[in-house]
Amino acid sequence: MTALDNIAALDDIAFLARSASRVRVLETLIEGPHDRAELQAATGIPRATVGRIVTEFEARGWVVHDGHHYRTSPLGGFLVAEFRALVEGVGTMQKLRGVIEWLPTDEFDFSLDRFADADITLPKPSDTIAPVERAAELVAAGEDVSILAFGSAPQVVEAGWRTTVNGVQSFEVVFAAETLDAVMTDPDVGTWLRELAACERGSVYRYEGTVPYNLAVIDDTANFALINDQGAPSALIETADPTIRSWVVSTLDNYRREAEALDADALGS
Repeated sequence: MTALDNIAALDDIAFLARSASRVRVLETLIEGPHDRAELQAATGIPRATVGRIVTEFEARGWVVHDGHHYRTSPLGGFLVAEFRALVEGVGTMQKLRGVIEWLPTDEFDFSLDRFADADITLPKPSDTIAPVERAAELVAAGEDVSILAFGSAPQVVEAGWRTTVNGVQSFEVVFAAETLDAVMTDPDVGTWLRELAACERGSVYRYEGTVPYNLAVIDDTANFALINDQGAPSALIETADPTIRSWVVSTLDNYRREAEALDADALGS
């Protein structure tokens, strides 16, 4: 059965959604009984409009009244819960619209609605590396950082190096072999990684194979550092959702198990 097979349901959704005043009245009534004057005061909607709305709601079985007070019926309460879920789902869809093509959705074992509370940092015309800067900021503030990288920004490595060698942070990074070879050509990054590898709280790994994404677990949050087709940062997604974090932790663990732990000598001089 598709949505188009239930025209009556679509009519009810449209009836509610096309009027912010209807939504406001129903959301107010879910909080408890109100008379018309109280509804007008709580919503700022003209009293005549409130009267028309509650009459329409009664006709649909969403609201009942006891004397002068109105409250949501069981059907009305169910409708509010489902409508909120729909609005939240569409909001999540809109949030992900510009970045979804770079997320590894084929590998997810969870629904995209888990990203509802995610924060997304996007490049700006005046700051094209805003996602990288945000990632470095998060790493610098973290206490326990694990990263899987097919690309790495020096700012992120430096942030982990500074915090870890000063004895504050536990930091590990699993690089794709090709990426590690590339970043080690930067003398500063090479120094930072060697010192991290020599540090009791730091670990550097080399993965011989393809790493298709940049992931990080920073304390209680999971992070996706997305790269577009031109190799430029397209977004940083941060979420504390436990299901997403569990997926990222498991993915990191899988790559780490197959990777080689490197000491400072293995990283050259």
